Amino acid sequence: MLAAFYDVIIIGSGPAGLAAALTADKCGAKTLLIERDANLGGILKQYINDGYGFARFGEKLTGPEYVQKFIKHLYKTNVEISNLTFIKKIDRQPFGFLLTLVNTDGVIKTACKSIVLACGCRERTSRQIFIHGRHTAGVITARTAQYYMNILGKMPAKRCVVLGSGDTGLVEVSSVDEKMNPVYGTEEIVECDTLVCSVGLIPENELAESLGLEIDEHTKGPVTDQDYMTMIDGVFCCGNALHINDNVESISENGEIAGKAAARWASEGWVSARKKGKRNFAIVKSDDSLLYIVPQRINLNEMASPAIIYFRSRHEMGKSILSVTLNGNEVYRRIFPRLRPSEMERFLLDIESMKMERGNTVDFSLSSAHGYSGNCSL
Repeated sequence: MLAAFYDVIIIGSGPAGLAAALTADKCGAKTLLIERDANLGGILKQYINDGYGFARFGEKLTGPEYVQKFIKHLYKTNVEISNLTFIKKIDRQPFGFLLTLVNTDGVIKTACKSIVLACGCRERTSRQIFIHGRHTAGVITARTAQYYMNILGKMPAKRCVVLGSGDTGLVEVSSVDEKMNPVYGTEEIVECDTLVCSVGLIPENELAESLGLEIDEHTKGPVTDQDYMTMIDGVFCCGNALHINDNVESISENGEIAGKAAARWASEGWVSARKKGKRNFAIVKSDDSLLYIVPQRINLNEMASPAIIYFRSRHEMGKSILSVTLNGNEVYRRIFPRLRPSEMERFLLDIESMKMERGNTVDFSLSSAHGYSGNCSL
């Protein structure tokens, strides 16, 4: 039995999902927000340090304080919320999508015209860094350690080693050469009762893969256009489920874009798409100087401009030129004072003025700007 039919169903209630839900509701869409946890807020619930929200709210907030500002508004909307709910299956239908859910009420089927994947990200596991064994005692991820301390109020270890050089910490156990290979004879055994693995994040893409979405091998998230619609009509993706962002403001920002686009698709896009046929795309590509770029497609049917472009450089660079070319002609140029792979860059690109056509390739590349004194953009 079908429980209900929605315009938009959003999966995940972190900062991306909350922003998408608020925006979809504001656009008049009948919206359902699904969360597998007992409480809304995603992973930010356990980020008790401050530093969030200054760009958006003009004040430094902890993670719980940041998401609470969205949750406070959410309860004043018509958005329906389903906590402790898991997605068992998503089936594509002529009208949109049929979802099989499991929660405390049992197995429920519900349907919608559009879906927003705001599932967030997960840490790389010990197996992904070649630490073998199942459920090895004393080997945990940084988020698990954080959950023990910040949510449960328990100390996860007495003597721990943190593996990874992110913002959690760095422990050197061996010297390496210029190619990051271990130098034999320099190994050091560090006695500890716990190994905390802080070895990077990847998007939660299990649902994306179950739908058969095209996955970017570099971001590990779905390929999307500038409105964050994936290569399946009516399926959108945002936040860290799309690519790993550096700040929560960017996550909320593209959640809002995805929520608005999903609501528009539910109201008119799915009808016009059947009249117009397939979306017309220009292809976004980058050379080896970039680690990745998002979005990977420009939808020419919806020339929303300017488009927000995110990218990371492959290597650390000083003053650099980002060049964008279309059909061999440079259409945009920007100077960046310094680039690092660990730091995401964001800029706006006026795609409407570029006169793109279906099948065009828009190429992005980086080069040194040492000694360059020309214009910073075209």
